[in-house]
Amino acid sequence: MVLGKIFRKDRKTEPISVFSLRIILSTLFIIVLAGYALFLILDVYNDQPAIISSFTNVNSFPAPMLMLSNIPMKSHFNCYFTYAANNIREENKTCLQYIKQPVLDTTSSNYNGYFQTGGNLLFSTNFNGSLKNIGIMIYIDDATYNTKNLSKTIDVIAIDSELYNTYGPKLFESQNSFFLNSIVKTNTYELSLNQSYNIKVTRNIKKLMTKSWKNYLGFTPDLETIPYFTSTIASSLITNATDLQSLFSIITIEPYSFIIKVDTDQRFKTISVIIGLLGGAFGLIKSLYALLFGTKAIQPWGLAQRCVFKVNQTAQNQLMNILEPMQLLEHLTHNSDNSDNSDNSDNSDDSDNLEDQLLTEKIAKRIDSLQLMLREYVVNVQYLEKINEKKINEKLNSNKYV
Repeated sequence: MVLGKIFRKDRKTEPISVFSLRIILSTLFIIVLAGYALFLILDVYNDQPAIISSFTNVNSFPAPMLMLSNIPMKSHFNCYFTYAANNIREENKTCLQYIKQPVLDTTSSNYNGYFQTGGNLLFSTNFNGSLKNIGIMIYIDDATYNTKNLSKTIDVIAIDSELYNTYGPKLFESQNSFFLNSIVKTNTYELSLNQSYNIKVTRNIKKLMTKSWKNYLGFTPDLETIPYFTSTIASSLITNATDLQSLFSIITIEPYSFIIKVDTDQRFKTISVIIGLLGGAFGLIKSLYALLFGTKAIQPWGLAQRCVFKVNQTAQNQLMNILEPMQLLEHLTHNSDNSDNSDNSDNSDDSDNLEDQLLTEKIAKRIDSLQLMLREYVVNVQYLEKINEKKINEKLNSNKYV
């Protein structure tokens, strides 16, 4: 019964072979559409965001934080600023306030120290008063340390100050995301004895898409902004230092460019895209189905009449008063048969009435054929028939109690 309604078995004039072919192809179309929908859903679920890159020019950005670790001997730091206006190197307390002297780590028996600005110290394009570079000197305080041992190194990591303010020491833990771990690894260098290092930094911004249901629906995603540095390093041998015996190495930090690269995560495969693709696939299948089997009868009754106002008896009665239900083929045939019997009994010898009867039968047959075609192939009147049947049943039930 349900399959008959789905595949339009109500067409009594349709051959069973065509109806069987309709069922086979319709089932095949449904399987293809369901498989395509499953493929699209899995494609969206497994899709990785694309990266949209843009560039912007800034007037300033924070100087990086330096983490110096695995220092093999007792030592201390000194530092200086070089200003762009006069290109003069100044060693003063302004620089030393950002220095955290090395402290012994009892677990590794090495020393760790920091150059930490908190984001307050800026590299700027403003020529007057702007920093050209920052210098940090590492001095050996251990008299027993063998300065000829070149195998000992110090690890230095250049990290964006704002990034460190957000994550803190957890930034250096291995369980972070692949992106955060890559930032730390690509900005980690080894410092050797009697070497001067020049580190040039460029700031970048990564707008990382967070996990949210909005990402899959096609809405504007929630983005986490991660500032970070890319850096290059160049080294040279220290030859002209007056305190060469106690100097381990020198680090100079300067900006490479004030053009910031912004990488933004963007999804192109979303649920809204799936709906559009499924709509196109459904339209294609429906067109192919109509090409093979023709279009179905017109259905002038939508969800508003069938569902929204289904319980509203006033709306149904008003519809019945305006549009009376079409009589079925068997009803007209039955009425015409009764009229034929009465005409034959009363006017069996009247030739004029016989001609009228034959003409009436021809007209009735033509009307029946036209109604059959309209009912099965042009206009779907089942909704009106259901209303009519409901009205008749209500009258029969009311008569029982009279």
